[in-house]
Amino acid sequence: MKTEHTLRHLLLRHFKGFEGAVSPERFVEVTQSLRVETQGRTAYVVSYRDGGQVHEMNVPFDAFTFYERGDTQADQRSIDDDLRNRNDERAHEFAEQAFGISLDSLPVRPAEPLDANRRVAMAEMAIVVAAVAWVAGFDLVASVVVLALVLAEFAQHGRLISSALFGIVAITAPASAALLAALAYGMLQFLDPNPDRRNLRVGLCLLAVALAGARLGLGSDISVWGMPAIGALVLAISISAFRSLYSSHFRALSLALPFFCAGLAVDRHEWASAIGLSILALGTVFTAVGHRWAPIQRGRI
Repeated sequence: MKTEHTLRHLLLRHFKGFEGAVSPERFVEVTQSLRVETQGRTAYVVSYRDGGQVHEMNVPFDAFTFYERGDTQADQRSIDDDLRNRNDERAHEFAEQAFGISLDSLPVRPAEPLDANRRVAMAEMAIVVAAVAWVAGFDLVASVVVLALVLAEFAQHGRLISSALFGIVAITAPASAALLAALAYGMLQFLDPNPDRRNLRVGLCLLAVALAGARLGLGSDISVWGMPAIGALVLAISISAFRSLYSSHFRALSLALPFFCAGLAVDRHEWASAIGLSILALGTVFTAVGHRWAPIQRGRI
């Protein structure tokens, strides 16, 4: 997506918060007339119509940060870099200026959330866990812990909570499934641009890997070289890659859960693995296609 389109979407998200603070006619006029174009190589030209008058503003390119690459100037970058920016703060300031309303003078709603299908994502995670737990015959403790694991990431500091819960999953759930999922989740935490407690999150995942590995060393019934296990691993990699590249995802567990399902095949729960991967594959296609029709996207392409 071009950066001018990205900026327009960002501004519209924050304009949405002022919908109840101005007249419906004015809100529709401003939002529908909003345009963002580039002026040479230095600035954006943001224009909109308000009360029949056209307003324009030049915004320097460096006021917003989009698509920051991590493969340039490698000698100056590290995993500890904090890639957070002030885009939301500046977009909200622009919205206040456009409508002439200060946050201190009138209550406004939060910006339209990017995660428009949150409930659908929660339902997908819960359905996958319920299906594989029932088919694989998980006991009550394992079922509850895995369900808590996949839903915890939706909470505040969710990735830290889920990383901690992986240690309990490594003890109660099938060992190979827990090991593969914890390993994948730990790698994703390592790559997370948010440095907040990153080392702790990665460490907790590695602890879970060690616990699950110890269980495997004690003689868990596995079938590493069986064709179902190999096929499940290939499918898990494909699902995670497709979801990462072509769909909208806001949680790392949606990329790690396919490896949990693949691990079930390694632990000789082939049917549970197949059912879990099938549900995740359908969910991946749905999010890839449905993302286009989310409220944040409709009418803005």
